[in-house]
Amino acid sequence: MDDELYLVKGEVFYNLKSYKEAIAAYEKCLEKSRKYDRYCKYSIGYSYMESGVYIKALKYFKELADNVGDYQQKGILNTARLYNKLVQPGEAVNYYKKYIEKVGELTPDIIAEYSDVLFLSGDKNEAFKRLEEAQNEYNDTQEIIVLTEKLADLRRKNDEDDLALSLYDKLISLTKNHQYEYFKGIISFNKSDYDKAIDIFSKLTENDKFGIESTFYLGQSYYLKLQFDKAIEVFSKLLDADDHKIKDKSFFFIAASYYQKKDYDKVLDFIKDNKLLSEDFLEIKRDVLIVQGKYEKAIDVIREILKTTSNQAKNYFLAGQCYYNLSNCERALANFEVAWKKAVNKKLKYSAFFEIAGVYMIQGQQDKALEYYKKIPEDSELYLEAMNKTVDIMRSKENYDEIFELLQKIENIKGEKDYVNYTRGEIYISMNEVDKALKTLDMVSQSSIYNWKSMILRARLLIGSGKNKEAVSLLKKDIDKVPNDFKEEFILEFAKAAYNLKEYDTVIDYIEKMLSNKKDDQFKLSDEIRMVLAQAYLENKNFSQAEANAIFVAEESNDLNFQVKAQFLLGNIYFTFKNYKQAVLEYLKCALLDDSKEYAPKAYLRTAECYQYLKRYDDSVKTYNKVILQYPDSKYSELAKKRIENMEDLPEYDEVDKL
Repeated sequence: MDDELYLVKGEVFYNLKSYKEAIAAYEKCLEKSRKYDRYCKYSIGYSYMESGVYIKALKYFKELADNVGDYQQKGILNTARLYNKLVQPGEAVNYYKKYIEKVGELTPDIIAEYSDVLFLSGDKNEAFKRLEEAQNEYNDTQEIIVLTEKLADLRRKNDEDDLALSLYDKLISLTKNHQYEYFKGIISFNKSDYDKAIDIFSKLTENDKFGIESTFYLGQSYYLKLQFDKAIEVFSKLLDADDHKIKDKSFFFIAASYYQKKDYDKVLDFIKDNKLLSEDFLEIKRDVLIVQGKYEKAIDVIREILKTTSNQAKNYFLAGQCYYNLSNCERALANFEVAWKKAVNKKLKYSAFFEIAGVYMIQGQQDKALEYYKKIPEDSELYLEAMNKTVDIMRSKENYDEIFELLQKIENIKGEKDYVNYTRGEIYISMNEVDKALKTLDMVSQSSIYNWKSMILRARLLIGSGKNKEAVSLLKKDIDKVPNDFKEEFILEFAKAAYNLKEYDTVIDYIEKMLSNKKDDQFKLSDEIRMVLAQAYLENKNFSQAEANAIFVAEESNDLNFQVKAQFLLGNIYFTFKNYKQAVLEYLKCALLDDSKEYAPKAYLRTAECYQYLKRYDDSVKTYNKVILQYPDSKYSELAKKRIENMEDLPEYDEVDKL
């Protein structure tokens, strides 16, 4: 009777899910009698399986499976299931086949299980075939649901999203179950069809079973659609979620959304208020501080991250960049060195080499810089840029033979032929071989980004050689297609060439057209272009427009050289229209601003001329004498002496321009 007593105790403990006690009771039963041997072994195996101890469970079920008798079929089936749980699909398939041999016809539940292990073992076609054939054999709605659900699951796992979606639609028509809507949302999300995902998850956010997960995916969908305000709104609803994993990720996505919105202060406030200092949040805080230029604080955060992170290489790299921006080259080098030595990712390693070379360049150690630029291999994204820097170093040393050797080496790299021809053209210019430069630059293909750079360089060479007509012809044909990055330089060369040809209307019409068509985020007219425009207006006798553009440069330019030129041009404008008093003021401003003394003597001569036209001869003589004293033994002094001798004769305006 003791054996039956322990058997009953085992059953009670098993039903209470107290599997440890149940196993102990079944084992006692086995000790007392062999009457319930197979049943106890089966129950022990099941108890181990239910408690997650699969290896021990497998031992009992395999023993039952390998011996004829009661529970053999169940032993075979559960052995198959355990091999599946232990991720041994091949063994699982073998035992399912044994089970099929024993029982013949399978239930839909077991067909679904078998198809699952067939799929995992790599026999996907057989898995799909089994499920599709079984769907046609059963009429019961619940049985069809089991089979269709497994088929949809496997189609989804096999990335056959459209087939999976149609199967979920079938399941929805059979059950009205929200779980299938949820799976449709997951598929849409994984396909990056965020509009569809948003439509589905929006309807499920209040669902008891799928609400939290649906809300989380809804927030991610908005985030990935770059609708950061909506993402923040959705994720904020999860900040009190019981699921800590989703709660923490929601905090992260809110901070990340503020970061993407460039609302950096809000990011820092959000992290501070929530006191979440996990590695993810520290990384956002680090990135914000770097963007804000708060490099010392960013370094402090990096130190915190380095205490826990496995991605140390990236953080040492960022620390190096922070120290570099703080002009601490030694610390920058030290961190970049650690970064490349720890880097598993080749991209990061080569980026560290590039940064180290850059630091050495700043320190004037060109040979050390070359050493690191040459460490960057051809398959790196930085290779071309590193070679470009190498070429720059060699240029400074005038090592033209080495440059041409290097260019020959990289000429056959896919897509880099245009870069090579463009760079060769630049080198020929440095060597004053203009014809070779023009010929080489002409070889750059029209589809390349270097085409625009090449055209600008060719135009400059043509203008410098006095071939303004050729320059205008070169630039004019594609001037409406120029990318914004090159538009300013393109227009400048076009305007200069047209101005030199005295095609003032062409200069004015085109620049004004560009101004009227431009958007706020497109190029703005450079100081040099405005100066050419002002001069063109002056040549066309359009006083007001010439004045407006010259004043703009004089007052708005951050370049002293252009301020000086604009003041001199303003003097010329007022002089041309016989407003001599205003001309005097502008010329004197020019002379006072001109540190280079390139324009000052001319401005004083023009000032003296204005006084002559105003018949203020004493002031004129004083100003001419100032030129003689300040610029003795110069062409300016000679002209001033000549003018004093002929004070009452009005001077020739062009004489100053010819000096």
